[in-house]
Amino acid sequence: MKKKALFVLAIVGILFGIYRVAVMSRAQPTPPPLYTPAASPFRASVAASGIIEALEENVQVQPQVAGLANKIVVSRGQRVGSGDPLFHLDDRAQKAVVDRLSSEVNAAEARLAFLRNLPRPEDVVPLERAVERAEAELTDWQGRLAKLERSRNIDPGSISNDQLDQTRQQVKTQEANLGEAKARLAALKAGAWEYDIRQQEATLSAARASLAEAKQILLWHIVRAPRDGTILQINIEPGEWVNPGQSTPPMLMGITDRLQVRSDVDEVNAVEVRAGAKAVAYLRGYTDKYIPLEFERIDPYAVPKMQLTGDNRERVDVRVLQVIYSFKIPDFPVYPGQQVDVFIESAGRPKK
Repeated sequence: MKKKALFVLAIVGILFGIYRVAVMSRAQPTPPPLYTPAASPFRASVAASGIIEALEENVQVQPQVAGLANKIVVSRGQRVGSGDPLFHLDDRAQKAVVDRLSSEVNAAEARLAFLRNLPRPEDVVPLERAVERAEAELTDWQGRLAKLERSRNIDPGSISNDQLDQTRQQVKTQEANLGEAKARLAALKAGAWEYDIRQQEATLSAARASLAEAKQILLWHIVRAPRDGTILQINIEPGEWVNPGQSTPPMLMGITDRLQVRSDVDEVNAVEVRAGAKAVAYLRGYTDKYIPLEFERIDPYAVPKMQLTGDNRERVDVRVLQVIYSFKIPDFPVYPGQQVDVFIESAGRPKK
C-alpha cells in the first residue's frame, strides 16, 4: 500500500509540474500604453525630446551681493517690468558704511575748503603787527647805533669798542627778526601750499569713490527685474540667506506672452536637421492636438544631454544638438518646464 501511495504522489507531482510549465510559458498579453503615443505629421521626421521655456530663455535672477532676505515684494505668476523690485536684502550694515563714508567725504571737503580759503583774516593781523613791532625795534637800535657812532667820531674815548659792537649786533638781530616776521606774513598771505591742496584733492576723490561704491552696493540690496517678464518661481523666504551664483536661483522669470521649446536632437540624427525646418510638439499624455512651432535658431554646439524623459530605455551618455522653436500660446494650458515630444521635418541624410 505504501508503494502504491508513493507512486500516485509521484504521478500527481509530475502532472502538476507539467501544468505549471505550461502555464508559465504561456505568452502574457502586452499591457496597453499609459497614453497614446504621439505621431509625426510629416512624411519623414526626426524625433526629439523638448522642454518648454519662456521666450528668450528663462532668467535666473541672482543677487549681486550676499545677504539675508527680509522682504519679498512679488508673487508667483506676477508680471513685472524691467527694474521693478523683486526682493530686499537686509541693508542695515551697508547703510552704516554709507553714513561713515559720507562723514569722511564731508570732512575731506571741509579740509579742502579750509586750505583753499587760507589765510584767515584774523591770522594776518597779528603777523602784520609783529612786522610793525620788528620795524620799530630795528629803527630804535639803528638810532642808538647812529648816536654812538657820532659820539665816537667827536670823542673817540667816549664810547668803548664793546658797547659799539654790542649795539651793531643788536641792529643785525633786529634786522633778522624783521626779515623773519615779514617772511611769516608773506607765507601766510600766500595761502596753502599747492601740494597740500593737491594731496587733499586726491584724498577727497578717494573718499568720494569709496562712498559711490558703498552706495552702489546699497542699491544692490534691492534685487530688481533684469527685464520685462513673469515670475515663474520663488525659491526663497524672508529670513533665508542668499548668495550670488547659488545653484538654485532665488527667483526664475521669463517672457510668457510667447513660449519656446528647447528640443534635444540626438547627435546621430543631427545631420538630418536643417535651419528653418518645420516642427510640431505634443504635450506628454495629450496627443489629440499638436502645437505648431516656428523655427528660431540652432545652437551650433552639441552639449551633453541634460533633459531626461524618465524612459528606462533612454540613452543618457549622448550629446545632443539643441534646436530652438517658439510658439504662440495654444487654446489649452501649457506651462514653462513641461516636457514635450517634438517632431522636426527631416531633410534626409546627405548622400555619400
